[in-house]
Formats: sequence, C-alpha cells, structure tokens
Amino acid sequence: MRHASRSVASAVTIIAALLTMTGCGGGTNDSVVHFEGPTHASISESTLNHWMQVLAGDDIRRNLGTEGPAGLASEPADYQRCFAAAKLVAPRSFFNQIRYDRVQITEKCHQLHQAIKAQALNFLISAHWTSIEAAERKITASAAEVRSAFNTERKQSYPTEAALHRYLGERHWSLADLLYQVRLNVLAGKLQGRAGTKAASAGGDQSVSPPLTSEQVQNSASKAICKAGYVVAGCSEYRGPPTAAPSADLLIEKLTGKHVETPAGTA
Repeated sequence: MRHASRSVASAVTIIAALLTMTGCGGGTNDSVVHFEGPTHASISESTLNHWMQVLAGDDIRRNLGTEGPAGLASEPADYQRCFAAAKLVAPRSFFNQIRYDRVQITEKCHQLHQAIKAQALNFLISAHWTSIEAAERKITASAAEVRSAFNTERKQSYPTEAALHRYLGERHWSLADLLYQVRLNVLAGKLQGRAGTKAASAGGDQSVSPPLTSEQVQNSASKAICKAGYVVAGCSEYRGPPTAAPSADLLIEKLTGKHVETPAGTA
C-alpha cells in the first residue's frame, strides 16, 4: 500500500499542474477550442481525443457492466477501428451472426463519434469554467484534500489495490484520469457550498461542476471560441436551442442491443 500511496501522491502533484490548464493546452497548433482571457487556455485535438476515450470507456462500462473494447470513439475519427470494436459488443443471433450489417454498424460509429465528441467538449469546457470560477473566488483544492477525497471514495468503491486496478482497467482509465476528476469534484463541491447549487455530472460517474447561471453561461460562451465541427452549447459560435441528438449512453444501448426501438406506427 505504500507504493500505491506514493503513486497517488505523485499523480496528485501532476494533476495539480494539469488542472491549471483544465486538461487543455495553451494555444497549441491543434487547438479546437480557445478561451479568451488572461489564461489563454485551449483544448487541443489530442486532449479531446484522450477525454473522448476516457468518457467512452466509462459509458460502455456502465452499459455492459464490465470492460468494453477500446476504439469506439476517437478524434480524428477512426471508423475502421470503431467498426472492429463495435462488432465485439453488437448483439448476435443464435447462430452467432451479428444482427447488424456493415452499413448499420458504420452509421452507429458515425453517431457515436459525434455524441461522444460533444460529451467530451462539454466536459472540458465545463471543467475550464469550474477552475476559472474557483480561481476568481480564491478557492483551491490542495493535494491533501484531493488525497482525502480519493481515499474516501476508494474505501467505498475500490478498497484494495486489485479493486482499484480493476476499476481503472474496466474503463481504460489511468490513475491520472481518475484524480483529475476527483480534483474537479473537490473544487465543484467548494463552489457548490458557496453558491448553494447542485453539482452536475459531465457524463460519467464523477460530478464535475455546478451548473452555471444563465448570465454565467452567456458570459462564458462568449469567451469560448470553437472551430467548425467542434461547436457545442458552450461556444460563442453556437446558435439555436440544445439539439435533440441521442446521447452516447442511448447510442451504446442501441449498439449493444439493450435498447429496442419500437417500429413506427406500433403501440
């Protein structure tokens, strides 16, 4: 357990530095979102790709109840890899034949890519404003506080080293991925305590930021500059109401056959 404690302590130190960038880069050439302001923070394509895979791993773990295949979502999209992964979880007939044809699986991969990309962008943009608001209010999350929050969660969800490795492995997460979310939770909890608002989930098991007021949303969205193809509700380029696109969870349920669609015209 001493080795685990050292690993957590080292990871917390790394995450403390990462959080100042909200898991984002600082004006890199592959930036897909740039935040106006003194921090000059941005979300790079590589960061987006990483968190798409992190969130997809959690989505499919929650849906299947066990580890799912990697490769269902990435940025840029790799539909050949998604197709191979999707075949591993798609429902099969009594004769072990996949119930979807190639066209259907390819369509589902396209839909999953868009849904999980939007999920990851929303997560990263929300995380950025959580860290900015915390800094403005002089709220911090010390390494000791992160370790304490992690240890509390660990006692309930993964009390042993083997359980922790299984928890991370089933989601294709690193310890740093988990601690990044724990640290955001600590900040969000402190902000919640001051604002009296309820923390909101960013798509996984972790609650990462309190919902912004309409004024805060308008103000923050005006400062998030998103490239074409990466525009979500938190971007200055966004126009119109929230889309009715299916969630990643629903799409994964359809892919795995757990969601049965009722044919049109039937009761």
